[in-house]
Amino acid sequence: MIQDDVYRHTLQGTIEGLRYWVPSIADVAHIAEGGGPDFWHLDVAPKSAGGCSFEMLLRHDQHYDLVLADQSYEFLPVPSLAIFLPLAEAIIEGRVVQRRWTSTQTGALRAVETLVKLGDGSVWREGSSQPGEGCESRDHHFLPYRR
Repeated sequence: MIQDDVYRHTLQGTIEGLRYWVPSIADVAHIAEGGGPDFWHLDVAPKSAGGCSFEMLLRHDQHYDLVLADQSYEFLPVPSLAIFLPLAEAIIEGRVVQRRWTSTQTGALRAVETLVKLGDGSVWREGSSQPGEGCESRDHHFLPYRR
């Protein structure tokens, strides 16, 4: 973890970068942003069907929350503030896959994993990637907002 004062200063730069980017997607997304003394929140939903909606909550305690479609990932440690703009861009560009693992015997949902391929080729990944034996996966690919 970096020092709190350094982190907060860098966080403000990250938020300003995201605020600068937001108008570039206003024609294809419904956008809401807000915040409080300890956090900043961005809510983005595609205007057309098939895109992955997302909510991003950046906190001053060096953690963040992310909701992608119907999956919530809370209180994640911030690996680097530089990831948030590329992550948002990748979501808008449709590079999101939700992998749902189901039991081959019962059909019950066992795990959900979300993968976002970033522009540099790396992958942001959260969720359960080890559902256990006797499972099969099905991938749901999201569409780009702009088509």
